[in-house]
Amino acid sequence: MLVPAGVEEAFFKPTANGWIFSAPNPWTFARRRSYLVDDAQKADLALGIRRGLHYRMLVLVPVIALPSATLLHFPSLLRAPSVGLWLSLALFGVAVAAAINLSDYIAVRSLLVGLPRTAERITIVDMHGRQARSMSVKALATLALIETAATGFLFVQWLRLPRSDPYMLVGPVGFGLIAMLFLGMLVAKLRSQRIAT
Repeated sequence: MLVPAGVEEAFFKPTANGWIFSAPNPWTFARRRSYLVDDAQKADLALGIRRGLHYRMLVLVPVIALPSATLLHFPSLLRAPSVGLWLSLALFGVAVAAAINLSDYIAVRSLLVGLPRTAERITIVDMHGRQARSMSVKALATLALIETAATGFLFVQWLRLPRSDPYMLVGPVGFGLIAMLFLGMLVAKLRSQRIAT
């Protein structure tokens, strides 16, 4: 229920011989790997992807809790931003990206054994386009609303801070970019529906 139907379609692209599957690379910042799969393999991989998205949500718990607990325990960090703090935030961001990527990879790793690799790729634009077409308007609107609300809430919290420390803008900027992505996908979905009618 927490993962809307259709999100897994972003990882697949139809081809003459079945489907191209864009798999997460265990080396987080390396190029994604592509495999050729048939309909049955696609169904299994789609279930794995949805499982990985649930793992992502589990990763988000410490992602939210750890910085919050740190700032509550050491409120002086809010008043004295430093190079060390910026580096800590950057390392934390890298760790989060690696944890999310590994949660995606672990969920499908066993299903990749023996699959033929292909040089064909799925671009980021293709991935988001397929995801927008596969998800419902309701799901896209709900996700866009949640991300927009989170952006607004975090931005208001930033405005309330003394001297409005710039590094605290990381949260609202991140959520704002995600909100823009889902809003763009929603607009594309509505346009495609209007053209179809």
